Amino acid sequence: MKKPRYLLKRTKFAVIFSPLPITFGILLLILASSLVAFSLWADSFQVDEDLLPMAKNLPVFYDVNGNIMDYISDNYIPPDDIPTNLKNAFVALEDKRFYSHSGYDPYRMVGAVVRNIKSGGAVEGASTITQQLVKNTHLTFEKTITRKLKEIALATKIEEKYSKDEIFSMYLSVIYFGGGAYGIKSASKLYFDKAVENLTLSECATLAGIIKSPTKYSPINQLENSKERRNLVLEVMHKQGYIDDAQLEKAKNEPLVTSTPKKSSTSKFFI
Repeated sequence: MKKPRYLLKRTKFAVIFSPLPITFGILLLILASSLVAFSLWADSFQVDEDLLPMAKNLPVFYDVNGNIMDYISDNYIPPDDIPTNLKNAFVALEDKRFYSHSGYDPYRMVGAVVRNIKSGGAVEGASTITQQLVKNTHLTFEKTITRKLKEIALATKIEEKYSKDEIFSMYLSVIYFGGGAYGIKSASKLYFDKAVENLTLSECATLAGIIKSPTKYSPINQLENSKERRNLVLEVMHKQGYIDDAQLEKAKNEPLVTSTPKKSSTSKFFI
């Protein structure tokens, strides 16, 4: 019979030098090196404040004689003007860890990769609200790994510079809602002919649901699709504790009364 000490040494040797620990160690080394390289690369990117929608960036237009033209740019919405239901609807649907992550969500990224592999295609993205802000202000919409890495790098920079409420405000001011409406103010006017502060819970959920596919979920052109999408948003809000049972049922049963489509002003469009 083998001596116990000999067997113990042999077992330790087998564990240390078996393929699995070696492979795991190599993978950890590669991951650590990649993270260091990415950090160094990401430091070279800078946020361009002139591209971000903020109160100080509202445009002023002059005519050929140098006179200021009478034009109101109302896309920007200050953080304090955003209704709680509207904020909760977007956060619940688009980025439930918005107030805890640093610009990107590793858990969501891993989950999206797993689901995409299972489905055999790119059926789910993992962009946070901050990343969507970056994509809509600093980058193109091309689907490449390099662009995605730039998006993450710039998102972390924005998170370092601005508060969560400021980031959310900028996001709501640039996101596209269809029908030529960029920003929540334009969308609220287009679909419900209302100021943002007067939106109901049902309307907030409807607007949050539109951005995935403005053509498919427009309450003006695709009412039934829009209702189904609104109800899904409300269910997500309920599941995450933003609304109670009574609010859920009331909002789901509220009729979607949309505004009558209006012809755009040619002069405003031109400007």
